[in-house]
Amino acid sequence: MNFAKLFAPFALAFVTSWSMPTVAAHAQSVQDIIDSGKVSIGVLTSAPPLSSTDAEGKDVGYHMDVALKIAEYLGVKAEIIPVTNTSRIAALESKKIDIQVAQSSATPERAKAVMFTIPYGVFKQSVVSLAGTELSGPEDLKGKRVSVPKGGVQDLALQRMNIEGLEIVRFDEEPGAVQALLSGQVDAVAIPDLVALNVIKKFPDQKVEIKFPLFTQSYSIGVRKDAFELHQWLNNTIAYMTLNGELNELHKKWAGGIELPQTLPTF
Repeated sequence: MNFAKLFAPFALAFVTSWSMPTVAAHAQSVQDIIDSGKVSIGVLTSAPPLSSTDAEGKDVGYHMDVALKIAEYLGVKAEIIPVTNTSRIAALESKKIDIQVAQSSATPERAKAVMFTIPYGVFKQSVVSLAGTELSGPEDLKGKRVSVPKGGVQDLALQRMNIEGLEIVRFDEEPGAVQALLSGQVDAVAIPDLVALNVIKKFPDQKVEIKFPLFTQSYSIGVRKDAFELHQWLNNTIAYMTLNGELNELHKKWAGGIELPQTLPTF
């Protein structure tokens, strides 16, 4: 038997496999962004007062200003791409955006897909309803209909409470969940205090009230899982903007003078 002929195909395959160039996945770096001259930032644009669209159709708010500051510190042009609660992670994974500044909490489940920075803000999530509705704690939600933004952490929190007869009604964005309360479709809505205060101010005749807090939520900037250098640069920048007072001033500008906590959570 001619062993040389028998093993020739395997030898060729072995040599070929070692001869072919290896294409390594390239993790996005800060220098990549600087070299491109722009940074694509996904921004949540429908959670007033921290993000909204003004009378001229321009997206404005805290998240927008933070996104623009990030681009300024990078020294590049900001390409702002509106995202929603349900699209923000997919936009990052598909490389439609480089960074998300989208009021996103760093939950264990989300952290499987996204690498989160230290928080750039915090607020309380609360149950909000109309005057005359008796709601003093989670036990009062029994048999009630409560609206939430689809994909939001308040949705998960209410599910974990396992309240008998509670019906969670999901909407794509916070404005839809709030409108469901104002139009009488639901008994209550679970939203951030800052959003509730904005609704109370905007619709005084509706007599909207904050009934009780659900939990305190922080929110972080997100990058793709392999963007370690970019992640560290963002952590550095958030810490810098916290210490020099920039974050607090931007927050007060859009949150009706409400300041950020002196110490934000870290992890």
